[in-house]
Amino acid sequence: MIQAKPILQFVVPHFGRKTGGVGVSAERIAGFLRRDFDLQVFVHDRTLSYWSVRREIVGPGLELISHNGGRDLKEVLQFQVDTQLSISQGRKPAAVCGFYLDPYCFSACLASKLMRKPFYSFARGNDLDLDIFGDRYAQIKETVESSKAIFAVSVEMRQKIESLFPSSHVRTVLNSIDPTVFPVQPGPYKPGCKPVLGLLGDLKQKKGLDFLLTHFSYEDYDLELMGELREGCDRVLHGYLQLNPKAQGSVRHRRFSNDTKALRDFFASVDILVIPSYLEGLPNVLLEGLASGKVVVASRVGGMPDVITHGVNGFLFEPRNAASFNEALFQAKSLVESGEDDLPKAARQTVEGQFHWRREKEEYLRAFSGLARESQFYQQSLQI
Repeated sequence: MIQAKPILQFVVPHFGRKTGGVGVSAERIAGFLRRDFDLQVFVHDRTLSYWSVRREIVGPGLELISHNGGRDLKEVLQFQVDTQLSISQGRKPAAVCGFYLDPYCFSACLASKLMRKPFYSFARGNDLDLDIFGDRYAQIKETVESSKAIFAVSVEMRQKIESLFPSSHVRTVLNSIDPTVFPVQPGPYKPGCKPVLGLLGDLKQKKGLDFLLTHFSYEDYDLELMGELREGCDRVLHGYLQLNPKAQGSVRHRRFSNDTKALRDFFASVDILVIPSYLEGLPNVLLEGLASGKVVVASRVGGMPDVITHGVNGFLFEPRNAASFNEALFQAKSLVESGEDDLPKAARQTVEGQFHWRREKEEYLRAFSGLARESQFYQQSLQI
């Protein structure tokens, strides 16, 4: 008889590449855990009619459970908990996991208490940077202190959690990618031409588009933007081009595409990848750019210093600091113009050696190995 795997309920804000970086990471980590568990992934889907649930088998050992509990967030969260409890009546989960320390994660924590199951949380973005100052502090505190383990996306995130919640059980697990998906892509630079800067991602205020437009010179660089312009960033870009009509031919924007070929084409179209974020977790685009052999200029926030050694495999600058940014960008420009390839090679080697998906997978499987063994032993005892 084939022994059924124990179940993990996995509550996420987004799932899959087309939903952005958080969805990419959630899908990747769920894929790792499927080796030892059957995953029930819960995600709020606003396109569903109110108070409805859709269940889909999207892969071996992976069920996507989309739900929508109404227009009000409290109703949505209550419906999420009710859905988790209802589905657990079939096969009891071994544990509940919450992703991103957001309200959905807090509700998952409450569901785990009602089911009397252990709870694990994944702090995979800049979860604490803003919400900790608002009325969500109590929810974050309850979530963190109820977690059997917390998996922080960066050293900075782990240190924040440990400082704010000394009794928490937190460890750092850095993001990863499959470097074979992003081969080295030579940039378009030719002597006598301007190097091309690239900014890629969900272009929200925290991504620093306003800072970049203020402090780069269209006379010295071209700029390729790829991503959805959110939180007023469309007005920022429009205003910049209105004030600087001569920049019209130097600044180009394209919509984000979750197609891997489109991402590779983007990396081939730029010489320098810039990540001027004010707040950050550990962006997948950083690892993808390094794997592609791009010269990366990134702000010293979140997990970026965990990946980049300044001057060795990329360049770091102090966030919101124009002098620091211009110095790092000038170093990157000089490197591109020189044609030297030691730094791009080191960038690629960093991802292959330290941020390959196999390393991240092993870390999670080790962390959950005890739960997997205990759950399988318990299921076997019920059959005796």
